[in-house]
Amino acid sequence: ALSGMEALQLLDEARPDLVLLDVMMPKMGGYETAWKIRERYSCEELPIVFLTAKYHPKDLVDGFFSGGNDYITKPFSKEELLTRIDFQIALKEAIRESKSMAVMEQELETARRMQLSAGIISVPRSPRFEIAAHHLPSKRIGGDYCDLDTADTGTLAAFMGDVSGSGIPAAFITSMVKIILDLHKKDRHDPAVILKRMNDSLFGRIDNCFVTALAVAVDPDAGRLLLARAGHLPLLVRRGKEGPLEKNQPAGKAIGLLPNEVYELMEIPVHPGDRVILLTDGITDVRKARGEDSRAMYGEARLDDFIREHSGETPRGFIDS
Repeated sequence: ALSGMEALQLLDEARPDLVLLDVMMPKMGGYETAWKIRERYSCEELPIVFLTAKYHPKDLVDGFFSGGNDYITKPFSKEELLTRIDFQIALKEAIRESKSMAVMEQELETARRMQLSAGIISVPRSPRFEIAAHHLPSKRIGGDYCDLDTADTGTLAAFMGDVSGSGIPAAFITSMVKIILDLHKKDRHDPAVILKRMNDSLFGRIDNCFVTALAVAVDPDAGRLLLARAGHLPLLVRRGKEGPLEKNQPAGKAIGLLPNEVYELMEIPVHPGDRVILLTDGITDVRKARGEDSRAMYGEARLDDFIREHSGETPRGFIDS
């Protein structure tokens, strides 16, 4: 369609699987067109993916507020576009599936499959860092998400988030977290800014849910790690194989709870041989399936002991253990 009005006329004739919508259009802009589409179809029935050259947090907010499911800034690659399309269609099918299911267990399994197909963790390769990551899904998913990115400058940006709740709502919010991170890649060097951008975008738009998170930027040349935290478990740093285990937890409330939240930026010195660990409470809160202590959680104290005992292992071996 060459205009928003023409697009609405086409929707009178048939409903597509998904709408790719430019923001800047003559006579009727993309946001107004999206509003009119939403008068007919919900976000679940007909996903809208905005394509735009506008790159500002307010544009992202306007896109979500007008009914968009995703927001891609130009220029973008064909592969990125197809990946986003595939994800939105898979999400729509999962929701449609879940509505016809008789029990909650089936809905949660659908959300779990959808999240796994989207790819929870992609581990980049870098000559500057040894990186290992793993996602072991539970039966009832809670929206855990990890994003790792090595920039051309040789730095490493990491984000670890945990969406409250489970099932389809958690999957929706997780996809929004991924979109916001993609839009603000240029700010990954400042973790406090990343968390503020995310809170500004999500506050008031995720109902009663919230997101705990850690955002990290490591610069090995400067010998420093920058950290911001949003109500998440602390960042753990094991100093070499024999050094102390440090817990770093700067101030900051969970994302989505309060408007205009400010996140403390902490600077931590790092040296070759230090091990930095990000995790969610999927580890500390796990319980044994059966036995005398099946009600007891794994806990932070046991995790601390494990980290000290296994400091000599490679990152991959450590995670497998």
